[in-house]
Amino acid sequence: MYRTTSAESIRELRDSGKLPAKYQGIVYIMSMCKPMTARALDNQMDGAHKRLSEMKTLGIVQECGFVIDDKTNKRAILWGLSNQNPFFKVETVKHKSRAELEAENITLRIELEKLKGIYNVFSI
Repeated sequence: MYRTTSAESIRELRDSGKLPAKYQGIVYIMSMCKPMTARALDNQMDGAHKRLSEMKTLGIVQECGFVIDDKTNKRAILWGLSNQNPFFKVETVKHKSRAELEAENITLRIELEKLKGIYNVFSI
């Protein structure tokens, strides 16, 4: 049940721009993991599942899909951090290609050889 007091609280929270400690904990857990169910989140932080709908309203989290819950054998929502939230931006990491990594590796090996020559360091 969604009450007007809840709507007012969410509006105040959004306007303040400050994230409560409980939300910060949830964001930290979710940033370290792939999308997870409310049950999995609750296993990491007691009572965290109760805040997901509020955080969805604020735009902090979003529904990412569904899985079959191991305990209930029913569909469970997968939750993940939203890229469109007012409190922070989730940066996507661009992974380097194999060719880029190999080129970087060669450059670093050349630099290492130069340093070995300067400092007369022998490899072990």
